[in-house]
Amino acid sequence: MAAIKGCDLFLLLWSQNARSSEWVPQEIGIARGAGKSIMPVVLQPEIELPGFIKDLKYLEVYKDPTAAVQWLYHDVAARVKQKDTDALVAVGVVGAVLLLLASSK
Repeated sequence: MAAIKGCDLFLLLWSQNARSSEWVPQEIGIARGAGKSIMPVVLQPEIELPGFIKDLKYLEVYKDPTAAVQWLYHDVAARVKQKDTDALVAVGVVGAVLLLLASSK
């Protein structure tokens, strides 16, 4: 909970497993309640976001993983432009994980 409250951007990796998790909706609720920006990253086709975040802009990684990761990197880089570069390193790690997840299908 402290990590969610301390973050600048809540990156939601949305998949069949996330949808069936009892914890993920609670974590989304914590992020919403704390006023955090939420970026849903949809990893699989035909999995709808929950109703309470359905209105958010989301990234469909499964369509074009490379382009999605590039977009995500640039979006987050713009958000942290005035922060330290460690945040950009974290984005690179997240991007690599997303590419691995998308390519393993």
